[in-house]
Amino acid sequence: MPFNDSTVDCNSCGGACGYLTPDPDVAGLGVVIAFLTTSSITWVCAVIRILDWFLNYTSSPNKVDALLQQYHYRKASSCPPSRISPLLTHELYPFSPIVRPKKSLAARVARLSSIVCPVLLSLHDTQLASGLAISVTALIRSRRPVFSVYHFSIAADLTWIASGTQMVSFIFIRSDIKDDQALLARGINTHRIVQILRAACMFTQMVVLLWLSYIQGERRWAESYACPVLCLQENPTLGGVPLNWMIANYVLVLWSYPVMLLPLCTPLWSRWKDFKVILDKAIDFPNATHSKGRNPSAPSTLCIMYTVVVRKTVIMLWAFLGSMTLEILVQLGWFGYGVWNLVADRQWGDAYFRGDSIVGNGCDPIYNTEDDWGFGQIFPVMILIVLLMTLFQAHGDAKVAEIMQKDASSSAKERRSDTLLLLEAGAWASTIDLRPLVQVPAPSPALHGLRSR
Repeated sequence: MPFNDSTVDCNSCGGACGYLTPDPDVAGLGVVIAFLTTSSITWVCAVIRILDWFLNYTSSPNKVDALLQQYHYRKASSCPPSRISPLLTHELYPFSPIVRPKKSLAARVARLSSIVCPVLLSLHDTQLASGLAISVTALIRSRRPVFSVYHFSIAADLTWIASGTQMVSFIFIRSDIKDDQALLARGINTHRIVQILRAACMFTQMVVLLWLSYIQGERRWAESYACPVLCLQENPTLGGVPLNWMIANYVLVLWSYPVMLLPLCTPLWSRWKDFKVILDKAIDFPNATHSKGRNPSAPSTLCIMYTVVVRKTVIMLWAFLGSMTLEILVQLGWFGYGVWNLVADRQWGDAYFRGDSIVGNGCDPIYNTEDDWGFGQIFPVMILIVLLMTLFQAHGDAKVAEIMQKDASSSAKERRSDTLLLLEAGAWASTIDLRPLVQVPAPSPALHGLRSR
C-alpha cells in the first residue's frame, strides 16, 4: 500500500509488509525485454565486425591486436581450401547449386559488416539515451518514499547493461569519429554538432554511473530490498561487499569513459597525441642515446637492462591496456554479470509479490502489475521496430551500392570494348592504301611518228 514519509519505519522496513509495491515503469516486463533485445542485437553486430576484422586481416595499430590477427591469418592460410570435383562444372550443370559460383565467407562477412555499420551507430545512440532515461528516472524517484531499493537495483542493472553495449558499439564506430577529426583538423566541419551532443550525453552518463555506484555502496543494501532508498540515503554507511563493488565500478567507469570521450574532443585529442609522442620518445631514449654515443659497440649494462626489461614491459602493457580485444572481453564479462544481476533481482521481486515465505517474510501476495502489458510496456518494445527499419534501410543501401558498382563496371567494360574495336578498326584501315591513284598521261602521237588529223 502507498505510504508517506511519516509512515516509513527505516529500522523495520526490511521485514515489514506493505512497503514494496510494483512499479511497471521501471521493472516492467516490456522495459526489460526492450533493453535485453537491444543489447543482444548490439552484440550480434559486434560479433560480425569482429569476424570481419579477423577474416579480412585489416591492419591494426595496436601490437596485441596485430599479433592476434597474424595468428589467425596463419591458421587460416594453413587450412587447404575445399575443392569441387572436376566432373561437376558450371558448363555441364549450369543450374546446379553445387557448382554455382559462391562468395567466400570473408566476402559475405565483409558485406554484412558494411550493413551493420550504420546500425551500430544507431544502437550506440539508442543505448545512450535509454541508459540516461532509466538512470535519471531512478535518481529522481529515489527521493520519494515509494521507491524501493529493489526498483533502484533494477534501474541500475538496466543502466549498466545499456552502458556496456554502448561502449561495445563505440569501439567499432571509433574509426569513423577519427576520420571526422582528421577532416575537422583540415577545416572541414562534418559532424561537429552531433559529436558535441554525444560527448555531453556520455559525460552525463559517466557522472550518473558514478552516482549510482555511490548509492549502491551502502553496507545494508543487500538486506534492504523492500525498504525505500530514502532510508539508506539519510545516514549512508559505506562498507562490506557493496563497497568493493562500488570501487570496481569506479575503476571501470573512470577507465572506459575517458577513452571514449578523448576522440570526441578535438583539443584534448590533439594534446593526447602530443603527449603520446613525448612518451614514446622517453621510452626510446636509451636507444637514441646509445646510437649517438662514441662507442656504440660497448653499451652499458644499465642501458641494456632498461631497453630489454623496462621498455618492452611498458610497451606491451600499454598495448594490452589499449587493445580492442581487452575492451571487448571486459565489456562482455560486465554484460554477462549485468544480465545475471537483472535476472536475479527480477526473480526476487516476483517471489516477493507472490508472497513467498522466505523472500516475502510471510506477507500477503500482491498483484504484480510489472508483468502486465500496458502502454509503458508495449512502447519500449515497439521502439525496436526503428532498429529493424535501420537494418533494412542499410541492407537496401548496400544493394543499391552493389547495383551501381555493377553498372559502373559494365559500362566501363563496354567503353573498353568500344575502344578496342576502334583501335582494331584503325589498325585494319592503316593497312589499306586509300590514297588516290596517280593518273599517267596518254602518249603524244607526235612522239611515235604519228600525224595528228
